[in-house]
Amino acid sequence: YAGLSVAMAFSHLRPRYFGEIIANLLFWLGPDKLCFGSDYAIWTPKWLIEKFIAYELPEDLKAEYHVDLTPEVKRKILGENTARLYGVDIAAQTAKLKGDGLAPPP
Repeated sequence: YAGLSVAMAFSHLRPRYFGEIIANLLFWLGPDKLCFGSDYAIWTPKWLIEKFIAYELPEDLKAEYHVDLTPEVKRKILGENTARLYGVDIAAQTAKLKGDGLAPPP
């Protein structure tokens, strides 16, 4: 597994370099072994998540590494892989938290 906490800021600061990092990780580890991380223990990583969701892997890197950063892959990286790793049932947890008064309405 690879956590992306160190690499995530490059999506903003050096997007091409970020693409090279992600393409390599997708090639060598695959989309099921990458996990989002931010190292933002006292601040929100919202801006990193938004940048990552909007990020498009450059076409030449897709061709060179034979990988793509699709919405499905992004979902895996942003939470599905970590949930699977720790045995969290996303559907059950979503249903449980739906009426907690903290989650935004659907």
